Amino acid sequence: MKIQLNKLPTDKILAFVRRFRLVLFLLLFAVIYVYLLFYINGLNTKQPASGAVEDELETVKRLDLDQQALDRMRELTEENVDVRALYEETRNNPFDE
Repeated sequence: MKIQLNKLPTDKILAFVRRFRLVLFLLLFAVIYVYLLFYINGLNTKQPASGAVEDELETVKRLDLDQQALDRMRELTEENVDVRALYEETRNNPFDE
């Protein structure tokens, strides 16, 4: 059984599409939106493998500061009042210019 294109009621199909084009567009948009919501939710709830987490933690290098460097940094911030005030101000409101 072959479908012949000249026997299809194209006028009725086109009239239906033209009549309900807004509804069809909104329905298509809603389907795509729901699909994306479920897809993003699936990605969000996916847990990484424990081996991958351990590998990433091993590549992170901690910064080692000796006591002399820490003392010098504290000394410099205590000596300069303007710098200390600037640090405190930016800590309280980091987005203020």
